[in-house]
Amino acid sequence: LHLNETDVSAASGINLKRFSGIHNGTEVNAAAIGSGMATSTEGLAGNALLTDAEEDCFVTFPDAVTYDSNSGSYTQPTNEFSVVAHFTCDSIAHAGFVVGKFGEFDISVDTSGNVNAAITPQGGTEVTLKSTSVINTDGETPTNVILTFDLGLASANVKLFINGKLEDQTGLKTTAGSANNWKAGTNLANDTDSRLTVGIEPVDGSSAPSANGFSGKIEEIVLYNKAI
Repeated sequence: LHLNETDVSAASGINLKRFSGIHNGTEVNAAAIGSGMATSTEGLAGNALLTDAEEDCFVTFPDAVTYDSNSGSYTQPTNEFSVVAHFTCDSIAHAGFVVGKFGEFDISVDTSGNVNAAITPQGGTEVTLKSTSVINTDGETPTNVILTFDLGLASANVKLFINGKLEDQTGLKTTAGSANNWKAGTNLANDTDSRLTVGIEPVDGSSAPSANGFSGKIEEIVLYNKAI
């Protein structure tokens, strides 16, 4: 998701580009946008999506079922997954969500400036990670967040990196799973009803999100079905 469009007045103008053996560079239009969409020319490399805490600037992308029968708006990760997000933050008056998909994963910034990540195994307890570092909220300093998942590891299956530094990770895989341990033998959850969501807290189904909007600029989010 480049999020560098200059015209964000319609969902059809904001695109996700898919790269795979089938859809190399194929663009997918956004499913829905908020009522207060705006852009900034002060992105890392041009335009960026300008979000605010008013919960009216966000983008959602189609789920796997409604877009097409092959791979949806992006190929659903299973036993490996990475998401990379670039943003600047200008307010932490309340929690703000950068990107997520209800029932699967999300990345947010809390009111203390810590980055929080959540990711859910199929039929298991949601795993949560939290940065020890506090991000800069001057609206100018860029932050890079990477969340990874690798089922094949015996431990540290989920990791959170801030600006290239490992900030938190899970412990050993366990049979039962917990908030700190990936449930052994389970892939990433796949909620086929929810939408990939940028700039606000994701919700179930296709309902319009309305809470915990991020305040700042978001530019270039990349999802991989591999562990970085």
